[in-house]
Amino acid sequence: MNNIHYPQSIQSQVTALSSSIDDKAQAIDDTIQRINHASSLEKQTNEQRVGAFLTKYICLHPYQYGIGHKKTLSAPTALHLAANSSLSSPDIAHLQVGIALVVTGRDANHFASNIDEIAKIINHPAWVALSTQASAEALLPIEKMQIPREKLAPYWTETRLDFISPRLDCTHVLGSANAHHTVNDITPTERLINVALHQKHQLTQQKQALMQLKAKFTGQCYALRLTGTTNAMKKQLTDFQTDNQPYASVLILLSNNEQELSLLYEMFAL
Repeated sequence: MNNIHYPQSIQSQVTALSSSIDDKAQAIDDTIQRINHASSLEKQTNEQRVGAFLTKYICLHPYQYGIGHKKTLSAPTALHLAANSSLSSPDIAHLQVGIALVVTGRDANHFASNIDEIAKIINHPAWVALSTQASAEALLPIEKMQIPREKLAPYWTETRLDFISPRLDCTHVLGSANAHHTVNDITPTERLINVALHQKHQLTQQKQALMQLKAKFTGQCYALRLTGTTNAMKKQLTDFQTDNQPYASVLILLSNNEQELSLLYEMFAL
């Protein structure tokens, strides 16, 4: 089981921005006391997303038609299905880096609870939807008649990881803090004292948000770094050691650029 870690790359940005915010807040205090004195504040640039990345995902779980056995699915079985069927798709032949995340449970209730917890940390749409479905399966009676979907097996879908937490949280908080360094760099001497106080309040809120980012990186699930050709990834999945509990979900993310998955790699120390 892999513990989720606070990525060092985020920590270093938080430390730098927090220090800069402290400097700016002190500068505002100094300026209020000496209104004709200007303080020199450092400018920082916000790291932009470079290049067009292509990322796809696939999610297997017990409640998919034709996947689980009597609505159960062990992690080894799910990993073999992913390796033998899902990775055979020509759609992902050119994607040579990835990560496989596995959540398991000893029964339907335990599985629903574990999925709910991980979906709060990594709110990938597949796991958010599964969280709702797993909770319903654990609590509600099973319907006797169900109409299967037209496409019975899971299939690869394009996704944008920058819209998924905790990456989205990091982008929002770091971007907001950086905005004060990159947009309209007006010194406090050009503002009235009440505007300067308002700016200091905003800086304080941003520093609090930076400090709270660490809380986003808690929890655990199985994680495996995937790399190489399709055949290499198949072997990595089939060799991956997890527990054999009767409920499991496997979420596989593949990309054509390693940088797209770097935050997830850091989170799981892969």
